[in-house]
Amino acid sequence: MLALPASDPPAWWRFQTRLGRDHYVRVDTCDYSVDPAAIGHHVTVLCDNEKVIVLAAGRKIVAEYTRCWARHQTITDPHHAETGRIMRQEHHRQRPAGHIRSSRTARWSRSSNVSSAPTTGCSP
Repeated sequence: MLALPASDPPAWWRFQTRLGRDHYVRVDTCDYSVDPAAIGHHVTVLCDNEKVIVLAAGRKIVAEYTRCWARHQTITDPHHAETGRIMRQEHHRQRPAGHIRSSRTARWSRSSNVSSAPTTGCSP
């Protein structure tokens, strides 16, 4: 058996990604909601065995969760869901009155209109 290395392994697993308009980041097989105000920005995701933390603009925490070890779970913070709902309403109010969507866009909107993602047994 070999001796242990002189330094400890890194305690955090870190990666950066651009936050898509669904405002979730994936860690292993679980999706965690992030504050929708960070949509389109690069965020840094830090995770270890107990926590998942998402940082925007270098240091501002936009999401913090206890890590969920169940597979294929979607964990949603109710504040993130409510902020997303308000942002969608504001976006729809700002569209011009004569705005006409194509049938392809209208079909997509009807099929994916979900008010908020389901929460799971893993606590945020």
